[in-house]
Amino acid sequence: MASTSIHEIEEPLSNLMSLNLIFQAINKTLEAKYGLSIVQWSFLKTLAGMPAIAPLALAKALRVSPGTLSQTTMRLEKKKYIFVCNDPKDARKKMISLTRSGKDTLDSIDKSYTLIFSNIQNISSELKTIEIFLCNTKSHLSELGSTVHERSYDK
Repeated sequence: MASTSIHEIEEPLSNLMSLNLIFQAINKTLEAKYGLSIVQWSFLKTLAGMPAIAPLALAKALRVSPGTLSQTTMRLEKKKYIFVCNDPKDARKKMISLTRSGKDTLDSIDKSYTLIFSNIQNISSELKTIEIFLCNTKSHLSELGSTVHERSYDK
């Protein structure tokens, strides 16, 4: 395999770093204005499209670990944005649903961040390419003996 020079990857790396900085800025402003991280916003946004969901199914939909989901669930339940109850079909299982307060907060965020979110949607095909890149890079790093931990934005 041919070696890659730094000059060949300098611009793509710079773009990835810029993208990371933009998402950090979005996360910081969401936390300052609404008390929510990007992970928490994504959690609420996913819940908005369904009546209730089991925690494991939600973790898979969000691509987060059960531990991250558990911590996020506790924080959002404390803020009264979600409601956790027993599954009516099996009392040993839990179901998570969005509260009115959670829906109102989402609506407010959507109104304030419409342009940013529409710009993200406009690059959805590029995001698919980035998703493939991330998956391949994690796999290659694993082969090199490195572990990539999923980042949690909850604090």
